Amino acid sequence: MQHLKLSVQSERKKCKFVFIFRVKEKQIELQIIKQYIQEYSLKDAHKNNSRSMMIANFNFIQSIGIVSNPNNKNEINEIEKVIMLFQELDKQVFPLIYVDKLIKNDISTSNNDWIKLGKEDCNWIGKPRKNQNLNRFINQEFDILIDLSYSKNFCLQYVFVQSQAKLKIMNTSDLNKQFADMMLEIPNPHNKIAFAKEIIHYLKVINKESQ
Repeated sequence: MQHLKLSVQSERKKCKFVFIFRVKEKQIELQIIKQYIQEYSLKDAHKNNSRSMMIANFNFIQSIGIVSNPNNKNEINEIEKVIMLFQELDKQVFPLIYVDKLIKNDISTSNNDWIKLGKEDCNWIGKPRKNQNLNRFINQEFDILIDLSYSKNFCLQYVFVQSQAKLKIMNTSDLNKQFADMMLEIPNPHNKIAFAKEIIHYLKVINKESQ
């Protein structure tokens, strides 16, 4: 009887293990499918974007779009400093931020003019659902659009690719080779202030002789 009881327990453990394994296997399959659809969506959006790329000297730039996904107050403060840096140079700055619910209130209280997106604003693959503010951001022909993401985020990638901005700038990566007009590399990619200053430096050099 004791032997039978142990056998039943052993079979239950085996069944439980097989069930968990199959669930994880399905999750992996779903993640692969999701990633494939994301990659296809980015390429399709890029292919169907009829914008014209234009590079201007920084002194002639008026509007700057920014996309980012700060994960804590320190990163929020850093994005604020980047915005202030551009504003002090008489540039109009339009931020679009992807945030977690936990820090959404931290941004909302002091940055009411920021467009905010979250997981609840996207479909199952992470594609943002269109609304009036998002449509306005995507269709606005910024002189430059800068990706200041702290980590890979499909929602922001999709907005970046769909944007009608004249010049799109990102940190160097394999993704950027397909979708960015300009790629810059700095020692610490998470130092967004240093990245912004590097952009200013290069754009001030570009077309300098034509001023």
